[in-house]
Amino acid sequence: MNTDIENLKLKYDKPFDGNHSVLQPKVNEIAFEDIISEMLERQKRANNIMISNLDEANSNTKDDLTSVKLILKDLNVDVDNIKMNRIRKPNQQRPRLVKVILKNPEDAITVLKSRRNVKMPSIKNFQDQTKKQIQYYKDIKNELQHLIDNGDHTKTIRYINNKPTIVTRMNQKNY
Repeated sequence: MNTDIENLKLKYDKPFDGNHSVLQPKVNEIAFEDIISEMLERQKRANNIMISNLDEANSNTKDDLTSVKLILKDLNVDVDNIKMNRIRKPNQQRPRLVKVILKNPEDAITVLKSRRNVKMPSIKNFQDQTKKQIQYYKDIKNELQHLIDNGDHTKTIRYINNKPTIVTRMNQKNY
């Protein structure tokens, strides 16, 4: 009986075709590879921030770099060795996003923490996120919207340990 149980475990751990040859890696191995890939991608993006609404009408890369340095200098970030580029195709309706690559993750965190101190109100900056992070946020946002549509207006999204989470809204009093 123990032998039969062990054979069944082996059978379901490895997918087989009719000839008992392995077709593909185990599901756990695929999930593990996805997790490792996601971690590496997030680590690559740790130094990056994205800036939106930076005007690009009649601008070139040099003008963009000057504007980005001006924004970052107000936030007390070292701007000597930054790199930047516009992403996506040009669009007449709105300016493209600007991807800024900073020297280290600490500078990126400093910019993100002090984003409210940007002197140009239309300029927004945010973290460079992977597709899975963006999809996760969309899913959380849809779940929150579903709760609101069902009459629960006590919930909101807060970042807990850098992860968007639905939490109960705190009543804020203006003192």
